Amino acid sequence: MHRRHLRLGLCALFVAAFAVGAPVAHAAEPDEDTVEVDGDDEAPTPDESVDEPETERPTRSTKSEGSEPAEQDQDEGKPNKGAKTKRNKAPKAKRGKAEKPIDPLLPPERTSGKQARSLELKKPWIKRWAPERDMLDVGLYMGALFLPTKHGLFDAGDGPRPSLKRSAFDIGGRLAYMPLSFLGLGLEVGGMPSRSPSEGTKATLSAFRVHLIGQLPYRVTPTVVIGGGFIAIKSSAGILNELDSAFHWGVGLKVHANQWIAVRMDGRHIVTPGGAEGGGASYGELLFGVDVTLRMRRLVKPRKIDRDDDGLYDRDDACPYEAGDGDDGCPLNRDTDKDGVIDRKDLCPKEYGDDTKGCPIPDKDGDGILDSKDSCEDQAETYNAFDDADGCPDETPDKVKKLTGVIAGITFDSGKTTIRKSSKPVLNSVVSTLEEFATVRVEIIGHTDDQGARDGNVALSAKRAEAVKAYLVGAGIDAARLTTRGEGPDKPIGDNKTKAGRAENRRIEFKVQ
Repeated sequence: MHRRHLRLGLCALFVAAFAVGAPVAHAAEPDEDTVEVDGDDEAPTPDESVDEPETERPTRSTKSEGSEPAEQDQDEGKPNKGAKTKRNKAPKAKRGKAEKPIDPLLPPERTSGKQARSLELKKPWIKRWAPERDMLDVGLYMGALFLPTKHGLFDAGDGPRPSLKRSAFDIGGRLAYMPLSFLGLGLEVGGMPSRSPSEGTKATLSAFRVHLIGQLPYRVTPTVVIGGGFIAIKSSAGILNELDSAFHWGVGLKVHANQWIAVRMDGRHIVTPGGAEGGGASYGELLFGVDVTLRMRRLVKPRKIDRDDDGLYDRDDACPYEAGDGDDGCPLNRDTDKDGVIDRKDLCPKEYGDDTKGCPIPDKDGDGILDSKDSCEDQAETYNAFDDADGCPDETPDKVKKLTGVIAGITFDSGKTTIRKSSKPVLNSVVSTLEEFATVRVEIIGHTDDQGARDGNVALSAKRAEAVKAYLVGAGIDAARLTTRGEGPDKPIGDNKTKAGRAENRRIEFKVQ
């Protein structure tokens, strides 16, 4: 009976494998002209194999002077403007985000991410995501274990062979490493809950096995395994506690959905000692699972690639994309932080520096003024629009404080920008203050009432502010210290419905910067 169950299980496996593999083998390859593929039209061919035994290290050389960039293909076959064609109008190509070009010096098997996908899509379907060297598979499986009547999972010294259910649910995990695309090693650990009718108790079977794996490296991958291990049983009944060695072999089929995921099914024939008449006992196993495939080769830095052509392999080059004449592969005159001090003389090569050694000058009091320019290194500057560049705390003088707000006494002819003579004493006082405090900068702001058109009032207020600035500049004040702005009627401080309020709104304000 057990052989019959085994034969049925293996037949089911081969039928399923044929059903999956047959359509794939005869499927027509997609027309590459109809498939949108990012990247270059052809996969790059490596200049040298990364698997060659490492030869003598190349002689250091100076980077060749800039090579000419490859000319890009121009659009061809554009329709003639005069031609009238209504049929077979080609749809506009979708514009996508420009993809980083594939590195022509990087072997195809080293690519990953979008570059790997671009290369794979150029291959026939049956070869996409096929197994490759240095792959690590980690997976889970479930299925069924078929037991013979004359099993060997008992302690013969405790009595006659107890019965076990003829099948058991099987679940476990697996790990495989493929140093070659067609050959590798695997490990499987699983558990199978069962029951013994004769003993009236539950029993748990477990399996541990290692095996040699052979496979055909295609996207639909037939596999064969052969190896050995152990099968154990544990139960509350003493007779059902046993550990037996086990030989196994089997066949399977694995389908790679993409770079990372593969689904698979496997059949196993397991032989243990302790069968009928002192012979072996045969078990059958049918498994279904999912593997995560880690393509380790793509994660390892290439050993014999020199992208910048400076004679130093990338694995030893601190600047792999920049040709250099230094021992670390970087230019001797390189200035990473752009502070004018080359890296080999810069004590802070990654931090912009102010001193001759390439490091920032300290700022002890944290006021934003470096100690080299700070007159009070241990006291923070008081930012109050007065002597804010010396780095020392201070108070704004009363004369400077009077320059903030409405400057009373500055008046103009009605509707004009002409400053009245009565305003000159006030303006001369402003000139005197600005001359005394040469670091003070002022913004002059003009305001009007709401009589008349707003745009005209805004223009008038700006011109009046400019007239005040012109007076101050004419008296000797540097124009760079003065700015102007016209607010028009937008910010009243009085009631525009009364004559007094409108007079109050027609004003000049100063604001210390």
